[in-house]
Amino acid sequence: MESVFSEWIPVYATDSGTFNVDYDTLRKDGSTRKVWILLNYRQQQIDNGMSRRIRSEYDCKEERYRTLSFSVHSESMANGELIYNTSSVSPWQDVPPDTAVASIMKKVCVK
Repeated sequence: MESVFSEWIPVYATDSGTFNVDYDTLRKDGSTRKVWILLNYRQQQIDNGMSRRIRSEYDCKEERYRTLSFSVHSESMANGELIYNTSSVSPWQDVPPDTAVASIMKKVCVK
């Protein structure tokens, strides 16, 4: 299955993988932003995933975030077999400094 999202822009890299954002999916509502994120791993994870597609919400004013849904895929770019999928909304969490979450929030909150 091929990813149906338009354009993934790399925004943050770590030793374990690269975080990408699809700015075409960015939705604004006051000080909150919702956006799709794609995490491509450099090596297969313990759950056999090579990528995760994550729908996140950021509260730009309060500097916090939560996950709205995510899926784990067997190949990079959210391709291959769907290993796991959930729409369970996580509780709000403070954004830790100098992390992928902080970098993504900074980018989507200025849009």
